[in-house]
Amino acid sequence: MNHYPPRTIFILKNVISFEQTDYPAAQQWISLLYPHLKERNPLSLKYKPFGIEVPLDLKVVPLMLKEFNARWYLIAHDLETSKVRNYALDRIQSIEEYYFDLYQTKITFNPTTHFSDLVGVTVTDEGPKTIRFQTSPYLANYIDTKKIHHTQRKLDKAENLYELKAHINPELIARFLSLGEDLWISAPKELVERVRGKVAAMKEKYG
Repeated sequence: MNHYPPRTIFILKNVISFEQTDYPAAQQWISLLYPHLKERNPLSLKYKPFGIEVPLDLKVVPLMLKEFNARWYLIAHDLETSKVRNYALDRIQSIEEYYFDLYQTKITFNPTTHFSDLVGVTVTDEGPKTIRFQTSPYLANYIDTKKIHHTQRKLDKAENLYELKAHINPELIARFLSLGEDLWISAPKELVERVRGKVAAMKEKYG
């Protein structure tokens, strides 16, 4: 008779974990927006951005929903400005159907091209800019394998000098600032000044 050692039984649980954030606004609005997104029905939004006391009354055509950095956004065509804007779901106060004849309204929106020059969701009126920055050797190992933006390329390996082309929006600035003292921007001047101002404000707060 053959004697086999007892088998060890493993019960595998939670071997893959995804980042999850409690975001009630997503549960509140996504199911309501979905049918309007499919048909591109014009909507009237009451929307309250941060720092504004009185909600805005907006007339938009919903185009898509997009998640970025654990926050959901409605991407929509603003009927007043004829521009594609983003609206954080947690800032929406109400949604109503808005009866508007779209027959002569030209809406050109291609998600692939719209987001190709962005970190995040915010499109600027100035368009994408060529940005140059340097990093410490330590950080270079990190951003070589996880690029800040898909256009990123290394100009000088010895100096860890990089270039990318993207909109200078709040999301990009936040991304640069998150990398701390291991990254410094050299161009364009407007971005250098904006980051310098934020660093100076932080220094003042920390004394």
